[in-house]
Amino acid sequence: MDGSQIFFRLLNPLTRAIAKSPLHTIMSRNIIILIFPGMISGKTYSIPVSYLKSTDKELFCLTEKEYIWWRNLIDYNTIQILLEGKLLNANISVESENSNLIAEKIKAMCIHSRIDAAFANVRFKDKAPIEEDIIAASSKTVLLQLSII
Repeated sequence: MDGSQIFFRLLNPLTRAIAKSPLHTIMSRNIIILIFPGMISGKTYSIPVSYLKSTDKELFCLTEKEYIWWRNLIDYNTIQILLEGKLLNANISVESENSNLIAEKIKAMCIHSRIDAAFANVRFKDKAPIEEDIIAASSKTVLLQLSII
């Protein structure tokens, strides 16, 4: 387990607790909780992730391929999300191959949040994300597209 995995294992329980509380507003603009059962274990997972809204009902998240939890979502059409303090159902699609689409979403996330850019190892030059960094990140990233039902 590398340093960032340890960091998230320590941070995620606190993030989930805040997301479920009246204090959710301090992070609801950037963080949602994906809630889904494991494909083999049936255990319920609650994974905090950064997100960006495309429209009022459409949003997307990104995660690194090396974090294998996202593979549980490949065969699901619908999951629950905790968004802005509300438990909602959402259709989900997982994209791990279309590097152009993934790169487009990485760029949007980086422009929206420098923190997301740092996690994706995307640097900036003249206030714009560096294209080579985005391309490099796209090969290591999975796109999760959500549509609120």
